[in-house]
Amino acid sequence: MRRSPPAAAARPARHRNRTTGQGTLDVLLPTGQGSDVYADMVRKSGRGALLRYYRIEDGTHVDSLVDTFPGKLRPIVPCHRAAFEAMEEWVAGKGRPPAGHTVRRPADANTETLLTSCPLE
Repeated sequence: MRRSPPAAAARPARHRNRTTGQGTLDVLLPTGQGSDVYADMVRKSGRGALLRYYRIEDGTHVDSLVDTFPGKLRPIVPCHRAAFEAMEEWVAGKGRPPAGHTVRRPADANTETLLTSCPLE
């Protein structure tokens, strides 16, 4: 007996919510050639309300460089985690995540704070 897919899985992919995050200091895939272009395509297609695009100030493509430049770079993994947790709540109908924006590096954040949290607000 074949089972029907859950309702959310039955929707075409083009109607699903999307979350994108990229560091403003990403030199492997610069935002102007990657996520900015993608976000613009999503908006032009009329599906901008389904996208949350977070540009992470001082984030880079790989967190391994943070230890080399601790005063200049911030880890991006905590921001990815926060964005995907917000996405999970959005998909589950428990609220909408903040609109896409540049997530500023908190001026008073220390290394430990940057390694463990990334408020999207």
